[in-house]
Amino acid sequence: FADIGVTSGNLADLAPGTIAISTVAAQAKNWHVGQEIPVSYPLGGAQQERIVAIYKYDQVAGDYLIPLAAYARDFPPAQQTDRTVLVNVASRAQQQVHSELSTLLAGYPQATLNDKAGYSSKVSSGINFVATLMTGLLAVSLLIGLIAVITALALNVLERTREIGLLRAVGAETRQVRAIVRAEALTTVVT
Repeated sequence: FADIGVTSGNLADLAPGTIAISTVAAQAKNWHVGQEIPVSYPLGGAQQERIVAIYKYDQVAGDYLIPLAAYARDFPPAQQTDRTVLVNVASRAQQQVHSELSTLLAGYPQATLNDKAGYSSKVSSGINFVATLMTGLLAVSLLIGLIAVITALALNVLERTREIGLLRAVGAETRQVRAIVRAEALTTVVT
């Protein structure tokens, strides 16, 4: 079995009439190891299954694991597809098994072959894509905000041309007028 982070129970006890569930599903339904739960199968109908293990890595296994014999018996052949197949190989045979699996999968372009590092990279690339997308959206929103502030300040200066002229006529220096415009800009940005 792959290490899917069993928190209670034992995956070795998984046999017909039993089920393993993720911690997310267990917490949502308040289920525990040893409890009998109702499960509905497409062919087998409603059955009582005993929980034998609870695991935390549902990204790999999903929320529910049933024995292969129950899967073959209770699901129609059209629904029996493998989304993820985990292969446990001794470290000295990894390269040979990888080579043989690559040869077997050559005729299936939709199938991908990953080792632990490749699978981790695949999962993290999805997270990196979302982070990059969020960063891009943040940059666009900052740009829009900056354009709005610049436009508001430009309109403010244009509308107050006479007032600025009057300030200059009574002796205000250019740096004082700039300070007033900067203070209004700061007020606009803060509010």
